[in-house]
Amino acid sequence: MIDPDEPSPELWALFNTWLEESKANKQDEDTIPGFNPRRTRTARRPHLVVARPQGELAGLFHECFGCGASMAEQFARAWAAHMFSAADVREWIAAGLQPQDVEEAATYRAAGLQPAHLSIVIRSDSIRSRLQGGHFSVRQVVELLRREGRLELSA
Repeated sequence: MIDPDEPSPELWALFNTWLEESKANKQDEDTIPGFNPRRTRTARRPHLVVARPQGELAGLFHECFGCGASMAEQFARAWAAHMFSAADVREWIAAGLQPQDVEEAATYRAAGLQPAHLSIVIRSDSIRSRLQGGHFSVRQVVELLRREGRLELSA
């Protein structure tokens, strides 16, 4: 009985012929003047250097969100353009905002909201979920917080 997993004698003969030819070619390579197979096989790749972001805000985004240096610096420029300090950014991030939410943070701040307001729960919904869900506008949230006595009227 023929085993289907066992190669045929013709295939073995072909393999042995190829093996002998490759050994002969290897000997030819070894005799070529100036040919050094080890040198060509051990070429090293340059090391990848990961740049650290510049500035306190960029470092914050890099550490908290794992952003690359250029992306962290873009986020830092956007938050700095809205006059947020590193301490302000930390508070907004702790309140649940993401680096790309700079426009929302600026809008909330302009309306009188602070990061601590986002975690307030009124009638089983947090202020953050009301704003992010799109069910309430910033103005409506401010009015709700004032009615509930959680936000002071600004002069």
